[in-house]
Amino acid sequence: MGLTDEQSWWLYLLGGLVCVHASLTAITLLNRASLKQGSTRALWVLINGVTSGCGIWAAHLIVTLPWPATTTLGSRCCLY
Repeated sequence: MGLTDEQSWWLYLLGGLVCVHASLTAITLLNRASLKQGSTRALWVLINGVTSGCGIWAAHLIVTLPWPATTTLGSRCCLY
């Protein structure tokens, strides 16, 4: 299943825009962290990690919205 006419292509575009925005925000926060020292720097790095994770999660959620709920994702792998 790929990008077809019946799927919402605009959700893929929105997910891409959210991902780009999250990436630019992460770069900005990392630049701010590099200007700080000590525990303030650690706090900025922590904020960067949380913000980046939320942005990546949001982009992933938006992109998976067009997929039907009956779509099986995964593999049939046996772990021994």
